[in-house]
Amino acid sequence: MSKPPVPVRHHLVSKGYQKNFADAKQRLSILDARNGDAVEMLRPTKRNWVENDWNSFIDDSGIVNPHLELEFSRVEASAMRSIREVTIQGPTPRQKGAIISLFAMHLARSRSFVSFRDEIYDSALPGIVGKLTRDQRLIKGFEARLGRQPADGELLDFILQQAEQNLLTKEAYSRPSPRTTTSSQTS
Repeated sequence: MSKPPVPVRHHLVSKGYQKNFADAKQRLSILDARNGDAVEMLRPTKRNWVENDWNSFIDDSGIVNPHLELEFSRVEASAMRSIREVTIQGPTPRQKGAIISLFAMHLARSRSFVSFRDEIYDSALPGIVGKLTRDQRLIKGFEARLGRQPADGELLDFILQQAEQNLLTKEAYSRPSPRTTTSSQTS
C-alpha cells in the first residue's frame, strides 16, 4: 500500500473545519474582521487560508519534511468525526478531547503562534546567553574540546551562533520552508 501524497499547500484553518460553514460547493464568503466588509464572496475552501509548506520543516539532512502536517491531517480527520457527533446534551469526554486537539492544531498553525513564540524567544535570549557565558560546564567543555580557554568574546560568539541555529530550527517547525513560493490566504 502506497503512502498518501505529501501535502504542499497547508491550510492554516483546516478544510475540514471550514466545511462546517461552507455552502454545498465548499465555498465561503470572506469578511474583514475589522469592519465586516466582504473581501471575497464564495471562495473555495481549498484556496482559503493556504500557505505553501507552512508546517514543513528542514530536517538535519536539509530535506523538506512535511510529516507534521500529515500527522495534523490524520488527527484532524478523527477530531472532526468526533466533533460532528456532539449532541444537544453536550460533548462526551472523548469529544471534548477532540475539540481541544482541533483548537490546539489551529493555534500551532497560526501566524499569532509564530509571533508569540518569537516574542518569548527574543525576550528570553539575553538572559539565557548571560547565564551560559558564566556556566562552568560550558567553559570546561570548550577547554576539553579545543584544549584551551576561550578568548574574550569567543564563548559568547559560539553561544550566539548556536542560538541562531536553534532559532532557525524552531522557525522551521512553524514557518514556511525555504521552498515556499506564494500564498493565497486571507489574514
